[in-house]
Amino acid sequence: MRTILFCFLFLTVYDGYSQDAWATWDQNYQVKNYDSLISSEVKYARKVESDPSEVQYYCRNKGYKFIAHYLGKSRPMDSLVLQSIQRVYKLTQGTWPEIKIVNEYLFEINGIEVWAPMQQQIEKAFKKEIKKNGEVTLYCAFFNEHCREVECILFNNHCQDNKLYNTLLVSEFHQ
Repeated sequence: MRTILFCFLFLTVYDGYSQDAWATWDQNYQVKNYDSLISSEVKYARKVESDPSEVQYYCRNKGYKFIAHYLGKSRPMDSLVLQSIQRVYKLTQGTWPEIKIVNEYLFEINGIEVWAPMQQQIEKAFKKEIKKNGEVTLYCAFFNEHCREVECILFNNHCQDNKLYNTLLVSEFHQ
């Protein structure tokens, strides 16, 4: 009887803890309207470009979650986008953690088609669990970088002049 009581109490506490851990983790990702996010980033980039006294390089990253529909397509990761992610990560977080990013996937978010790279470690589970046109919650690291050729020389890699990168790196998903 004690064993059954112990197991019941353990599972109750463990289940409560795991739900609290999920809720805490989930709260780290703000729900965002994709169209509003990109519109505000483009507006800010144009403001910076129009004022030569402004520093012409900026970047930021933040965690967001989006409701999306998977459109069933993938392609190899664009190397310039990967370099942008790595630059932003290095400036905002520190040393790149050697996350493998090989492919990007096509989603529809708020009526907009978006190619989003995905961490390789979750690709297999994603392909198994999410079907074409399936709805999915994407947990993403949003990497924003606005750069000019001159500033990117400092990083020893190429950045297109006046290029604005707005990249959603899928780090987790939930059906």
